[in-house]
Amino acid sequence: MNSPREADLTSAGMVFAVANTPLFLIRKLLSDPVVQELNQRFSETEILDALRSSASEKPIDLAGAVRPYVYLVALFRKPTVDALQQSRSVSAPYCDWFDYIREYLIETYSPVQRTEMVVPNQVQSSSASIVSRSPAERKPIIIGAF
Repeated sequence: MNSPREADLTSAGMVFAVANTPLFLIRKLLSDPVVQELNQRFSETEILDALRSSASEKPIDLAGAVRPYVYLVALFRKPTVDALQQSRSVSAPYCDWFDYIREYLIETYSPVQRTEMVVPNQVQSSSASIVSRSPAERKPIIIGAF
């Protein structure tokens, strides 16, 4: 993927098709791997530029309809809220929930810090064995009339 426009939004489009509230859509997009990849791969400026162009286009399919929302959620995952606040200048005439989702994301924004941990291929551990010296007795269970 060389630009945000090339992201495969098939699964996000399916979520958009069944979304009955903006908050449901946000929740699903926050866990979408494509949104996470957009956040990691592209800068705030690149995503904001893609948002501006996609929000002004009339969508012809589900991917086109969900694209502005995907970009908003990707901006929400950035370490600063600046680009998300800059999105207030974007007009989205074909996106009914755009303003609501944008304001919700701005109001609920909290900085995200990403830390990468490297785990060795093999982890050394001492295995503990438990030995019991208590007697074990078998008692059969009899089912029947008393």
